[in-house]
Amino acid sequence: MRRSGIQPDTVLFSALITALDKAGDWKGALDVFQQMKDEHIKRNVVSFTAAIRACVRGARPELAISLLAEMKALKLAPNVVTYNAVLAVCAASSEWKLAETVFSEMRVKNVDPDTTSFNTLITAVGKAWQWEKALFIYQEMKESDVKPNAYTFEALIRACEEGGEWKTALQLCEESQRLGLDTKMTNRGKSRALSTSRPNRR
Repeated sequence: MRRSGIQPDTVLFSALITALDKAGDWKGALDVFQQMKDEHIKRNVVSFTAAIRACVRGARPELAISLLAEMKALKLAPNVVTYNAVLAVCAASSEWKLAETVFSEMRVKNVDPDTTSFNTLITAVGKAWQWEKALFIYQEMKESDVKPNAYTFEALIRACEEGGEWKTALQLCEESQRLGLDTKMTNRGKSRALSTSRPNRR
């Protein structure tokens, strides 16, 4: 950028981090973020969030948490998009307990979780066969007046199937249909729940 006469700034660097991540070059994205720091280019919430998103592909939950801590040390307030990125890293890395901690921090910091926040946490605990936790999170979601979407039910049904809770999976499939949120996945889940007699795996 400098050779072409363009003076790189926070916006350009943040856009480059995002572009590299979307292209699958998460290491390159994190290198650019480090370059911002080395060259004393101001980093903001957008650039930090972009760097944290890059940690998803790299399955680097420890780095994502470190970046979140660095943000706070710089008096930058993470927003819901930032926290969702950290949750995504935790889910991708099967760090469900860490995801719970991050989600709790959102509450403490008065950052209201959105549908993506709940969905990602449900996915994280579901991967660990924590189907009861997934249902508890869904209940919290409803109590918080956060609307579920099709992905919410896909994550819930998957969690129950992994835990052998076929009856509950069937109930969720029927609920998603009542809400007009049924998908191919929920329909397949309903078929499996109706046809299987697998015992609970606890």
